Amino acid sequence: MRRREALPYLQKTYAIGERRACRVLRVCRATVQYRSVKIDVAPLRARIVELARLRLRYGFRRIHVLLRREGWAVNVKRVHRLYRQEGLSMRLRPPKRRRAAAVRLERRLTTAENQSWSMDFLSDTLADGRRIRFLAMVDNFTRENLALDVGFSFKAARVVDVLRRVVRRYGAPRRLQVDNELSAFVKEFEANSIVARRRRGRAFVGIRSRSCA
Repeated sequence: MRRREALPYLQKTYAIGERRACRVLRVCRATVQYRSVKIDVAPLRARIVELARLRLRYGFRRIHVLLRREGWAVNVKRVHRLYRQEGLSMRLRPPKRRRAAAVRLERRLTTAENQSWSMDFLSDTLADGRRIRFLAMVDNFTRENLALDVGFSFKAARVVDVLRRVVRRYGAPRRLQVDNELSAFVKEFEANSIVARRRRGRAFVGIRSRSCA
């Protein structure tokens, strides 16, 4: 680049031709005589952004088709590069979620204990490589740890036993927030405790899945 910049100075100072000046500076004449054919991409960039706003579900390939129909002599690689530079590739479709998460429940604030509990599984690894699981239950208002059961595996009967033990000690909450894995265990607990709940006159108002929070 510096040799190309020095070429006009050498020609003017010593009154020599371009061929000789290129030979002295060891510069290829084809490089000196090259003229850039790069087009101004500002109008193209603006049109891509405009089409992306009008066609929200169109990607760069379909926008390229529209540009070609309008007479733009541009290949798909350039459209893709400008498309990404403008951040349009981040316009991703919303993820397909499970039906359980389709209807989101309104998050309720807790004002007293036993209004809302959260229950979930945790896991860790022992020194010998074996994995252990923890069944944790917390009061969302007081942040008190109501239960922490440890084991290598948890079957439905064990989860139900933990729920019964905690309910006998603290009473039943108004809501119990769990994930999809634990929701089936809680429903089994409710189904097996209908008589007991009627006697106490208090029961779970509803199970709230964490995926719907």
